[in-house]
Amino acid sequence: MIDVAIVIVCMNNLKNLYPCLESIRKYTSVTYETLVVAYLFTPDNLRKAKEDFPWVTFIESNEIRGFSENNNLALRQGGEREILFCSE
Repeated sequence: MIDVAIVIVCMNNLKNLYPCLESIRKYTSVTYETLVVAYLFTPDNLRKAKEDFPWVTFIESNEIRGFSENNNLALRQGGEREILFCSE
């Protein structure tokens, strides 16, 4: 059973996203699921992130949306558990 869903909204910025994901993997001791809202990602960046972090669920967001609306995309997939919202 997953204890927490970690949600990160990222606007096509792998330079900030990668250290965040690496620290989650290294320092999180509860069972978790990581959801990244890939906001306006280029196809190359999305492909690279998926290859480098296969344990992350990427949710594509290719329309102009605000921060809260992008979080809501992930919230729908978070299920019945605690959810931690982060920004890169």
